[in-house]
Amino acid sequence: MSLFVLSLDWRTKERFKLQFTQPYLQLFNLPAALFEALESETPDMIIIDTKEPKITAGQILRHLGESRCSAPIIIFTRDEPVQNFRNPYDLKIRLMHKRTVNWEEVFQEICRIGKTELVKESSPVWSSGLVGESKLMVELRSLLEFYATKDCPVHIYGETGTGKELAAEYLHRRRFPQRHIIAINCSLLNDAVGKSVFFGHAKGAFTDATNELIGLLCQANNSTLFLDEVENLPLIFQAHMLRLLENGEYRRLGDTKLRSSAFRLVTASNEKLLRLVAEGQMRKDFFYRITDAQ
Repeated sequence: MSLFVLSLDWRTKERFKLQFTQPYLQLFNLPAALFEALESETPDMIIIDTKEPKITAGQILRHLGESRCSAPIIIFTRDEPVQNFRNPYDLKIRLMHKRTVNWEEVFQEICRIGKTELVKESSPVWSSGLVGESKLMVELRSLLEFYATKDCPVHIYGETGTGKELAAEYLHRRRFPQRHIIAINCSLLNDAVGKSVFFGHAKGAFTDATNELIGLLCQANNSTLFLDEVENLPLIFQAHMLRLLENGEYRRLGDTKLRSSAFRLVTASNEKLLRLVAEGQMRKDFFYRITDAQ
């Protein structure tokens, strides 16, 4: 799905940049640039924000109609009454907003028209699900955007059901839009099977190892490794992770070959990790290593 957005309002453009990945999103300051792009490409949807002082939304629609535009159009109108819009060319005008825009409804409408889901790994255009214009939500998206391209590990704290997975997915998608996030619940890493799934194993490493297993670390190379409920990570596993975070190197079970994985680490918990450090359930050095940003 591709989106063309015509707007002079930087805030409008930033909202779309936070919700949809490029190059599937194309932003235009001037109608002429939009018209030129439409000569060579037909997007799946066009967004028109009528703040251009020299041309009205009606004039833009007339040009689109004359060029036989087939894409659905969403219009944000400020000064022109909605009833003034005419549609003699039978354009697919799906949504018209006045000066006050409900952005959550806008993005949901885009997803509905485009037949996309709020979080869908197979789709190149992705909406984070972190919609809404409350002060807290705007600050959260701004913070996530800041850390999205950083190399440091990020820790996400929040109670169950507060959207930690969505935040992790947001960080991942902004940096690795074409890759799958590799996620695991740390409560599953408390035995030999979990260790095998995480690091991988060589054929014959143990009784049931009839085939080689590449492991999650290999899959996370050049992507995001998301450790959910990191408070449940066993102490011995924390030691393994420290060595891994130091140089990115590890060995599969039953294998002597040293391998490497270049991943971006994101962790999440619903407990305060400092309390676990004080109680001896989490290594202090591991805590500081995974909480560069939180």
